[in-house]
Amino acid sequence: MESVLDRVGEGDLTARMAVRGSGDLARLAQGINSALVRLERVVEGMRQVSTDIAHDLRTPLGRLRFRIEAAAARATEGSRLAEDLDAALEESDTLDATFAALLRIAEIEAGARRARFAPLDLGEVLVRIVEAYEGVAEEAGQNLSLSLSVTAPIHGDRDLLVQLFANLVENAIRHGPAGTRIECTVTQEGDCPQATLRDTGPGIPAAERELVLRRLYRLEKSRTSPGTGLGLALVKAVADLHGADLILADAGPGLRVTLRFPPFRASA
Repeated sequence: MESVLDRVGEGDLTARMAVRGSGDLARLAQGINSALVRLERVVEGMRQVSTDIAHDLRTPLGRLRFRIEAAAARATEGSRLAEDLDAALEESDTLDATFAALLRIAEIEAGARRARFAPLDLGEVLVRIVEAYEGVAEEAGQNLSLSLSVTAPIHGDRDLLVQLFANLVENAIRHGPAGTRIECTVTQEGDCPQATLRDTGPGIPAAERELVLRRLYRLEKSRTSPGTGLGLALVKAVADLHGADLILADAGPGLRVTLRFPPFRASA
C-alpha cells in the first residue's frame, strides 16, 4: 500500500492496490482503489478541459479580437462603432457562456452534486420540459409530444435532469426543420426506468455519435451557427453522475436518444 501511494504521489494515477482475500485489508485496498479511480477521472477531466480551451476557444477569441480591432480602426476614422461593439459584446457573451458550461461540467463530473440526490419521478421531469418547450416547437413549425406509460421513480438531482432534457429538446428544435416531430416517452425496461427522445430531424451520422458527447465538438465545423458545442457534453456528464446509460441511435429518420437509469431502491 505504501508503494502504491508513493507512485500516486509521484503522479502515477493508474497505480492500484492488489486485493487479496476478503478481510479488513482487502476491503481497505478496494476502498483506496475506488478513491484512486475517482481521482484519476477528476484529474483527466481537468486535463481535457485545459486541452479543449487551448484548441477550441482560439477561434472565438480571435473573432473577438478582430471585432475590437475593427472598432478601433473605425474610431480613428470617425465612423459609427455601434455595430462592431455589439458584435464584440456578443462574442464576449458566448465566451462567458462557454467557460460557465465547462466549469459546470467539471463540477458534475467530480460528483459534487450527489448530495442533492432525492427520490423523484422521471415522468414529472419530462412533463415540466414539454410544457416549457411546446410553444417554442410550435413557433418553429414543429410538434413536441410526451407519452407516459408508467410511473418511473429514480434517485437524482431534479435541476440537473431538467437541464439534461432541456438540452436534448433544444437541440432537436434547433437542428430540425419545420415539420419535425419530437416524441418523448417514459417506459420501464425490466427494473430500469427509461426515457427516450426521438425526433424526425437530420440525425447524427453513426461515426460521430460518440464524438458529439465530447466537450466543444460540433458537427458544424465552420462554427458559424450559434452554440458552444457543450450541450451534449453536459448531457453525458449528468447521465454519468446518475449512473444512466446514454445511447444515441438512428431513428430512421432522425435521432433517438435513450437514457436508461439504474433500478430504483427506496433505501438508496
